[in-house]
Amino acid sequence: MVRNLKIMLGSVLVIFILAGAAAALVPGSVKGLEKDEKFYVDEGAHFELPYEEWSSFGTLKTDDGRILTYTEIFHKAGVSYIHARNGYNSLRRPDGRYDYRSFGQGLIKGLTGNALRDNLEKHPDDSFYKETLAALEADKSEHFQLLKEGDYPLHRGRMFMKFGENRLERMNKLKFTYELNANTWAGLLSIRLNAKHPPMIFDSEHPRIVSAKVNRDLGQLGALVSYTFSDIEATGTIMLDGRPVRVSGNVWLEHIWGQPDGMAMAKTIIIYQHLRNGSSFIIAQYYNMNGTLENNNFIFVKPDGLTDYKNASSLKPIGSWTSPVSSIIYETGWALKGKAVSGRVEAAAGAENSEIMLEQGVGAFWFGPCNFKGTVYGKKLEGQGFCRVVSPDTTPYKPR
Repeated sequence: MVRNLKIMLGSVLVIFILAGAAAALVPGSVKGLEKDEKFYVDEGAHFELPYEEWSSFGTLKTDDGRILTYTEIFHKAGVSYIHARNGYNSLRRPDGRYDYRSFGQGLIKGLTGNALRDNLEKHPDDSFYKETLAALEADKSEHFQLLKEGDYPLHRGRMFMKFGENRLERMNKLKFTYELNANTWAGLLSIRLNAKHPPMIFDSEHPRIVSAKVNRDLGQLGALVSYTFSDIEATGTIMLDGRPVRVSGNVWLEHIWGQPDGMAMAKTIIIYQHLRNGSSFIIAQYYNMNGTLENNNFIFVKPDGLTDYKNASSLKPIGSWTSPVSSIIYETGWALKGKAVSGRVEAAAGAENSEIMLEQGVGAFWFGPCNFKGTVYGKKLEGQGFCRVVSPDTTPYKPR
C-alpha cells in the first residue's frame, strides 16, 4: 500500500500547516438555534477554510422490521477556487450484504489512479492493482464514480450539495428539516430528516483540537468546529431489488470545518453514541505517525441540554478487524475509562467488515455501527451509534 498517500478520514488530505484555529461557530444558547440566521449560513460551505465535511449515518428499519445501516459523506478539501470535492456512501442491506461507493471530480480520479500506479511500481506483478487501475481509467469501476464537470454544486450560505445523485439539503429556514439522497451500490436511499432536539456543538470556545505537539509548541493550533445531531427522525424509501421499500429510524447528521493539523491525523478514532436515557456523547482522538495520542476531544450532552467537555475517557483497544482488501488492521472495540463514561464500545455484530475506500486498495477507512455498554456518571446505561477509524497502513504487503 501507499503509506504516504495523503488521505485522512477517508478523504483527500491537503496538509494544513496552520495559520490559526478553526473558524468560529459562535457559542451561546442552543435554544431557538433552528431559527438562527448565522447558524443557517454556517451550515453552508466555508470556501475560505481548507477542510470541511458533511455526513449522515444511521440505522433504519423497513416496515416489516428488517434492519439496514448506511453512511454518506460529502467532503471539500482546499480553499477558494483551488479545492476538491468528493464523497462516499455505504450500505448494509437487511440480508447482511455490504458494499460502498466513492465519487469525486476528475482531480480525485487522478489522485486515486496515481496511488494505484505507485503501488504497481512497487509490485508490478500484482494483478489486483492492474485490474483495479484499468477499470478506473476506463470509467468502469464498481466502486468509484467520476462526477461529470459541474455536476457537484456546493453552496455558500445554506446547506445544499449535490454530487451526482448524492444530495444533502436543508429544507426549512425555521426548522431543522433536511433531505438526503445516497446513490448506494444497492439502490437509491431517499430520506427526510427531522431533528426534534438541538445539536451537540464543538464551538469556538470549545473546539475539537487537532494539532500535533510540535506545532502547538510553535503556537500553531489546529482545530475544527462542528455540530452533530444525534437522534434525528428519518423516514423515506430505499430501492432494493428494483422496488421501493419504506424505511424509518433515528440517525445522525454532522458538519465539521476548520484548519486541522495533518500531522495529528495519521490515525483517528471517533466514537458517536446515543444512550437510552436520551444523552449522547462523542469521543474524537487524533494520533501522529508514531502512534502517539495527540488530542482527546470529548463532548457529552445530557437530556436537559447540559454539556460536559472536560471529562474525556481514555481508550484501550479490545478488538480489531483485518481487511482482506487493504490489509489494514482496524481497531473495532475499546475499553473506555473516565469520570463521565466507562465501559465498552464494540462493533455491532456482523458489521466488522465496514471498510470504505476511494477505490479498491487505496484511501481506506472504517465506518460502521457500534454499541456501548457501561456506566455514565455512575449509572449503568447502554447506547448505540457509529465508530469511525482511520488506521495507518503498517502491515506487510500481501498479494490479493
